[in-house]
Amino acid sequence: MNKELTRAALLLTVALVIQALRVILPLPGLVTMFIIGSVVNMCLVLTVWLSKVQYALLSCAILPLLAYLQGQLAFLPMWPVVFAGNAILVLVAAKRQDWRLWVFGPVLKTVVLWAGTGLVLQLLQLNGILAKLMLTMMSWPQLVTALTGIGLAKLAARRTGLHR
Repeated sequence: MNKELTRAALLLTVALVIQALRVILPLPGLVTMFIIGSVVNMCLVLTVWLSKVQYALLSCAILPLLAYLQGQLAFLPMWPVVFAGNAILVLVAAKRQDWRLWVFGPVLKTVVLWAGTGLVLQLLQLNGILAKLMLTMMSWPQLVTALTGIGLAKLAARRTGLHR
């Protein structure tokens, strides 16, 4: 069996299980966003490091779709926005594992998510409290979860000795 495919499938499974915990964790939304977002970002970064870019991008597509089906992503038009943000992080992590990963990955992901969310909200002509909440969720918290996810991925890769 293909080790890279197996690793990617296992990391996708971990990310999906973690994502599903939102439904049962009795924690405030922002706390679960930081915990779950950080672990999901860790899984995405580990997937690109331990398998293939294509598998990591497939995970980038599957995770927001299932988040939408779980009711965690407000609108289906947000799927491409979240996919693009995650894909940016994965593509940067595939090429960079030095200081540039820590800077460019989280910053680019955050900019894509924030700007993309603003575009979707404009296209759907949504404003008010929900729009402000969505824009806030897709701004600085994404920077924090991406940075934390990279740190967790580096730690996990170092501890397991699986890093290539």
